[in-house]
Amino acid sequence: MSKLFQAILVALLVALPLAYLTMVYPSLPARVPTHFGFDGKPNGFSDKQDMIWIVIAVSILSVSIYLLIRYLPRIDPKKTAALGAGNMQKIGVAVVALMSAVTISILYSSRHGMISFNKLFNPLMGIFFIVVGNWMNNIKPNYFVGIRVPWTLESPDNWRATHRMGSKIWVIGGILITICSPFLDGKTAEYFFVITTFVLAFIPIIYSFLYFKNNRTAT
Repeated sequence: MSKLFQAILVALLVALPLAYLTMVYPSLPARVPTHFGFDGKPNGFSDKQDMIWIVIAVSILSVSIYLLIRYLPRIDPKKTAALGAGNMQKIGVAVVALMSAVTISILYSSRHGMISFNKLFNPLMGIFFIVVGNWMNNIKPNYFVGIRVPWTLESPDNWRATHRMGSKIWVIGGILITICSPFLDGKTAEYFFVITTFVLAFIPIIYSFLYFKNNRTAT
């Protein structure tokens, strides 16, 4: 993926929520939900004019995150991030896509009050886990992106093994979240999402520690 193509893709992704807001703004109610509870139902509201600033703020934030990830190799003291710069940039694009999709989901939920936000947000996060999981296996050791715990940062072998295992469970977990979430009720869907995300976050860390202990014992 060339830098020019990435820049064009990021620009289009950032423009989508702004275009969608322009399209639906006249049909939005005077007070729109901007915060959602654990069950996916709205519990915080703002004037619809505030949605303009919210969308602009999220767009600026997503671009900032992308640029930070894209230029991380330049500030890496050991220059290790440059080895996996391509995959890191792809993850940056994925973050922009996720934030744009979430923003559009909020606007859609604001326009259709009967839609549970979790029914939109959780599958989006599942897709994000699948995408990042597919790229995780190819991320090189660095100080910024990946499963950065003491044992992976100190051992290239530990890093590779941990990210290879993490890649598999992130894809599996993402598939489960994406498929199951639309069929679960609000609170059940959120409990399922939180527990699955907890597993995806901590199993690779535990694996990394056990890998460290086993290899230390072997030596």
